[in-house]
Amino acid sequence: MRTLNISISDLELDKFGIKKDRITFSEFVDLVSKELTKQTLNKCIEVSEKFGLSKMTMDEITKEVKAVRKNAKLVIDTNVFVSALIQRSYPYLIINDLFAEGKIELCVSDALLEEYYAVLNRKKFAKYAAFLNKAELLTADIESKSFKFIPRKKLTIISDKDDNKLLELADECKADFLITGNTNDFTIKKYKRTKIVTPREYWERFKPEE
Repeated sequence: MRTLNISISDLELDKFGIKKDRITFSEFVDLVSKELTKQTLNKCIEVSEKFGLSKMTMDEITKEVKAVRKNAKLVIDTNVFVSALIQRSYPYLIINDLFAEGKIELCVSDALLEEYYAVLNRKKFAKYAAFLNKAELLTADIESKSFKFIPRKKLTIISDKDDNKLLELADECKADFLITGNTNDFTIKKYKRTKIVTPREYWERFKPEE
């Protein structure tokens, strides 16, 4: 058995409810965990009262969550659209079952639209069945169903400079989600209010409820 000396003030002793001069490490961890849990609970109560959730039933809260999911603002990386036209996986489900059906709000900028057009019309994708024809229909859909924003802030957060335009757009439109398959460059999980997720993460955890 080894002894570890930890300096702690009288205020902290009272805060964590430590009544003895000598306690085991397990006892100390248990007391600290209880205090942190208490602080977290108090914070949750504070937030719920601030937004009126404390006066809502669980059914009412669930309805609010579903409403947010249904009207979520999304920024979608170009690679997701390309993947959706090549194979029937999570990107395909997001584009065909959600975007095409108007269940999400796709946010775009002029810079991102230019990238969509340039990439989706690359001749190298012609080897995939009807890719260019489907790409033409998809870009027409994007033009008619998306919401355009003009980013006012330049960012240099992502190492690949071209990818920063996605964060600039997310910042301007206050997007709920940025969906990308580029996990090499997008190493952060969140920027301000925008969650940065893969197509699979979005589909399995955040897609709108029916």
